[in-house]
Amino acid sequence: IYTRVKLIKKPIWLDDFCRIYNQPYDYHITLVQSRFIDEAEIPKLKEKVDKFFAELDINEHMIEVDFSIPIIDDEGVGESEACILINAKKNDELINLQKSLVELMSDYTEFFKPKLEEYEINFEPHITVAMDLNQTQFDKAKKDFKDNFQCMGVVDEIILSVVKEITLEESKNPDNLTIYKL
Repeated sequence: IYTRVKLIKKPIWLDDFCRIYNQPYDYHITLVQSRFIDEAEIPKLKEKVDKFFAELDINEHMIEVDFSIPIIDDEGVGESEACILINAKKNDELINLQKSLVELMSDYTEFFKPKLEEYEINFEPHITVAMDLNQTQFDKAKKDFKDNFQCMGVVDEIILSVVKEITLEESKNPDNLTIYKL
């Protein structure tokens, strides 16, 4: 489960930077990490999520997010997993939404990758602007990442993605996406 982020204020260089270092992903915040779910459970899951969003009351039907904390992460550079993120300032509304959705998903505990559970527990809302970088790419991205990176974004829809295989094609296929307006 993730949000689409509409950046209403961003530096002019950011889209080009992302096209080079983060393609082909759109700006988003992952709220609930990828899990394996038995196909027979999918209707029950969708019903739970439908009910959750039908009852959700978000002021003005959107959440404003201030992205202003850079994270330059070279931890996975050897495995071509280094990344650059822009974290959001503390946003209680977004954090509470994430915690509620995680609780909603508590029956489904088999994560796609074990480390994803840690990301979910230690949720830090962010947009990824560079990912899956090897050392050479990471060094160049650090040089290309500018000081004026601050962005303002709006979240007004949440996407439940249910796919058979974790591929880019499956994740972008509209038949696999249920979109909820806040």
